[in-house]
Amino acid sequence: MTPARSGTVHRAGLLDALCRAHAALLTDTRVAALPPTVQHQLSQAADTLGIFARDHGRAADAQTIFITAFLIDQRRHVTEPGNTGYARDLSVSYDRLGDLARAVGQGERAAGLYQQALTIRERLAAAEPDNTGYARGLAVSYERLGDLARAVGQGERAAGLYQQALTIREQLAVVEPDNTGHARDLSVSYERLGDLAVAVGQGERVAGLYQQALTIREQLAVVEPDNTGYARDLSVSYNKLGDLAVAVGQGERAAGLYQQALTIRERLAAAEPDNTGYARDLSVSYNRLGDLARAVGQGERAAGLYQQALTIREQLAAAEPDNTGYARGLAVSYERLGDLARAVGQGERAAGLYQQALTIVERLAVVEPDNTGYARDLAVSYNKLGDLAVVVGQGERAAGLYQQALTIRERLAAVEPDNTGYARDLSVSYERLGDLARAVGQGERAAGLYQQSLTIRERLAAVEPDNTGHARDLAVSYNKLGDLAVVVGQGERAAGLYQQALTIAEQLAAAEPDNAGHARDLSVSYERLGDLAVAVGQGERAAGLYQQALTIRERLAAAEPDNTGYARDLSISYERLGDLAVRAGRMEEARTLLRRAAHTRRTLLHQEPARVDLAEELSVTLAALADTLEGTARTSVMTEIITILTPLQHAGILTAKGTAVIHRANP
Repeated sequence: MTPARSGTVHRAGLLDALCRAHAALLTDTRVAALPPTVQHQLSQAADTLGIFARDHGRAADAQTIFITAFLIDQRRHVTEPGNTGYARDLSVSYDRLGDLARAVGQGERAAGLYQQALTIRERLAAAEPDNTGYARGLAVSYERLGDLARAVGQGERAAGLYQQALTIREQLAVVEPDNTGHARDLSVSYERLGDLAVAVGQGERVAGLYQQALTIREQLAVVEPDNTGYARDLSVSYNKLGDLAVAVGQGERAAGLYQQALTIRERLAAAEPDNTGYARDLSVSYNRLGDLARAVGQGERAAGLYQQALTIREQLAAAEPDNTGYARGLAVSYERLGDLARAVGQGERAAGLYQQALTIVERLAVVEPDNTGYARDLAVSYNKLGDLAVVVGQGERAAGLYQQALTIRERLAAVEPDNTGYARDLSVSYERLGDLARAVGQGERAAGLYQQSLTIRERLAAVEPDNTGHARDLAVSYNKLGDLAVVVGQGERAAGLYQQALTIAEQLAAAEPDNAGHARDLSVSYERLGDLAVAVGQGERAAGLYQQALTIRERLAAAEPDNTGYARDLSISYERLGDLAVRAGRMEEARTLLRRAAHTRRTLLHQEPARVDLAEELSVTLAALADTLEGTARTSVMTEIITILTPLQHAGILTAKGTAVIHRANP
């Protein structure tokens, strides 16, 4: 057993003993008979023990212990209502119970408890306006209620509450500029407002808020270099800014920021190997860097980073099997590795990893059936397995899994109809089932499901018109319905829907010109309209639209030459324009464009040789190129196709697309 795991096991055993002692000794009758001073000491001890239990994933034990502290504090407050210290302690107890209620998805109960804490703190702050402790407590209450409002999609209410907390903290920081506690609180307020700006799609506002938080934290870390709390806060800021860089397509900047966070976390974990919090943070950093590596096509590097995260999480979960937080983290790791396996065509491995994640999440949902977070995780697991079933052609299994996810999401959305996160999840489930229906030729059913998804997204976009995420989802819905209209021969309807998607994409790209995601979406819209123009014989219009897509994609690929997603998009643009040139009889131009597409796809396959999809895509491009050639040049290209696809054919992993191409090359 490693020293870290040994320490964790020891703490778990100690916690068991303390919880048993608490249950046996701190009965309400015994406590009530004790002197007030002793009761106060017991309340403080119970609060500390409750935090310990909560932080080790023992939610039920934590609640029992926090209730003990609450009952003591409530009794003391009733006995001496004028004692401000007792009132303050009671507000803390309400907060503790509110935090637990929120953690298990009991939003209304949490709101009621937080409101009771706020009521006490407003009264204390009004009675002693110069008491900085009471002012700070009031800011904490506003922040907690803001967190709750943000979690259920009440953006405006959350913003108002966060702003109230920020106002207090700015005042405290001015009154006591050397108070590092006030400075840290201020950084938290900036970060919370930044998180909210992310959630509601206010990208430009986010960077400024996160930077303000980072500036404070860098100063604190310099002033107290041995303060591990400040160091950890600094790593969180680097991660937040890294996430933002990823969102706007700044991969290199994101990598640098994630690396800064990782460096801090490796140092903290090395200094305190028994600190499970630092170990968990370290696993998060490995996952962040793994996500980034995967996004730019560095599959092997991503796998190594995900494995490092998994190793930590397996150790934590083994040491504390009752810690639901560690169990959930382990499920996330299995899911990440499953996503990676699926992307490179390792279907069986992906299925095994997704099943491991599902097993954990199902257990958590059974242990805490009222925990909406676990229910949501369960829906995600069903969707992942459903996506995999689609890839391997198991349509009925996929439908069953998607339906299980939908059932959960309909229930969550019904319980919290104002929760925009649950509403969005529901729209995704309708979309997934719509995709499946479309794939098997059930056009009317697909249309109905896409329409249900669209209706939700239109409502969300109307409720939060500045939320770029909702706007982007809306564009996706228009595109899906447009694709369906194309399939059933409704060209005019498809054009109208694609145009609606394009309008949104143009608005988003204009609002955030440095956002690579918006730029890519815009290129996809141009491509879709180009495909439609080709279908109706508007060659010149198609060429113009394809060229607009190509211009964007060349810029993105030049900015991030290691990003395989951008490279793949670029190859598609070359191929589309090449096919159009063939139709127009411009064979030399066609050969040039198709050779560029083939060159890009060869590079992609060389980087990830296990990717069946990349091999098949390259073969399709080569087949198109061969059609423009004659003699030995054509034979050479056909031979390359056979060389690429034959091993995959023998392994039995070619799809219908690859099989069709190899039959053409080797009839």
